[in-house]
Amino acid sequence: MKNLILLITVLFLTFGCSKDDEGVSDLEVTKSNLKGKWYYSKIILEDGNKIAYSEACNSNRDYIEIGESGTIDFSVFYANCSIYTQQACSDFLLNGSQILNCDAKYNGVVSVLTTNSLRIDFETAQNVWYSPNNYGNFKGVILTRN
Repeated sequence: MKNLILLITVLFLTFGCSKDDEGVSDLEVTKSNLKGKWYYSKIILEDGNKIAYSEACNSNRDYIEIGESGTIDFSVFYANCSIYTQQACSDFLLNGSQILNCDAKYNGVVSVLTTNSLRIDFETAQNVWYSPNNYGNFKGVILTRN
């Protein structure tokens, strides 16, 4: 009986607890750790609800690319897969986990940074979404590497 209880406990701890990439940071927020191509995954609305980011183009995913030198480039596509907008933030500052001196779309706090997930939260809700999809006011964005 004791062995059965021990086995159930071990199974519960093994399978019952999982890491949530949207709530746990693995990495220190540095330009080096932010570097790479990040794909839009979710939009965080004013009320805190998260909705899936809707891709307009099936063959080209919308993304931002962060360079270690301090650039943030982003590309967003129309449904016909032509470029909707392509812009850059040429020199962002990092103050702790806060991104500064960039376009309003990325001025915010990096609240989660893992190898596969990046969450940027804004102090106040913004309506700065430059994409074919109008999400209205939102308080943050979640991006993934895949």
